[in-house]
Amino acid sequence: MPGEPPRLARIAHLTLSERVYVELRNALMSGRFVPGESLTIRGVANALGTSVMPVREALQRLAAERALEIVANRSIRVPLKNEESFEELLQMRLMLEGRAAGLAAQRATPAELDQVRRFNHGFDDSPDDDAAAARLFANREFHFAIYRAARSPLLLSLIEMLWLQSGPYLMAPIRWRTTRGEGGSYFAAGVVHHRELIEALAARDSDAAARAVQDDIRDAAQAYRDVLAVRAAEARLGDAG
Repeated sequence: MPGEPPRLARIAHLTLSERVYVELRNALMSGRFVPGESLTIRGVANALGTSVMPVREALQRLAAERALEIVANRSIRVPLKNEESFEELLQMRLMLEGRAAGLAAQRATPAELDQVRRFNHGFDDSPDDDAAAARLFANREFHFAIYRAARSPLLLSLIEMLWLQSGPYLMAPIRWRTTRGEGGSYFAAGVVHHRELIEALAARDSDAAARAVQDDIRDAAQAYRDVLAVRAAEARLGDAG
């Protein structure tokens, strides 16, 4: 009808709360927090240089998406998953990300493949675990450049939801290795899998692309399981002593 206001108002730019949400979301997906790590509204606000209100709104939104949890005293932390829920998350990632990689092998343009290679340089170039946070960020950019090339918006949104819950498990083995002075590179297997994945995409081999990304996911999951196994063994020894 003439003069009737629009049902939805045009958004000129992201609100401050939305920008805080996006930054926290990216941080979780890139492994900048570890399972069980506590967050405070004031601490996040200080780190981002903003007021507490948009931070509170963003944290509540992430809690609703199960990326964070509000515990008994109303503090906020990155969820700890038991073995069953961790395995369920792993199986969902294997299925959906394998499917996305297979589709990308069929649909990615030469320009998109070049972008995948560029993102992998940020992950591949360092020979050790220095600048781990930067490498994990490059890892996320690499994977999602592939998943976007699958051209399946619903599949992409589901994978993003899973990465919100699985991202923190990427950093845990790195911090554990650092505190123990462990040698070698946590990223060594990932470097190999990424190269295999790029080769499969370039060859338009959907099956090989799916296998490469699934092997990458399995190795990262096993690294976290190894940390849990050692911690459990140390706890048993402590109890016995």
